[in-house]
Amino acid sequence: MTAEGIVSSSEVASGFLVATLGSTVFILFIMHRSGTALLRYTLGGHLIALGVAPAITSLVSSGAGQCLVGDFSLLFEFESSLAVDLSMFFMAATDTEHPLAAGTALAGVTSGFTRELALFFVASVFGLVVVHRLLCSRMRDLY
Repeated sequence: MTAEGIVSSSEVASGFLVATLGSTVFILFIMHRSGTALLRYTLGGHLIALGVAPAITSLVSSGAGQCLVGDFSLLFEFESSLAVDLSMFFMAATDTEHPLAAGTALAGVTSGFTRELALFFVASVFGLVVVHRLLCSRMRDLY
């Protein structure tokens, strides 16, 4: 919370990222035999969302994007839904569906990703997938 009691966009984006990572952890370690727990889906879905969100934000904020949307009062909602929708489309098109990565796209639109945050996020997801792979033979499905 800021001094005025208003939540900043970076705090909201951090909340989306924590929720996305937490949900991915749940899939990897509670439902570890689920199809979405595989490396291809987990890492692929998040990478696609990490690519789509900044592309949408920069496209809409560009000169051509501003001509198209103009003074659109629901711009944030438009960007958010477009980023989530296109992320889902590209995940389906590349066979890397990881539904939880939609939160990654939403976080990317909320405050934009810095290069450092994107690298941290990819390293976190990759690290989770590696631990999942190492422990998979010892885990039991709990759902």
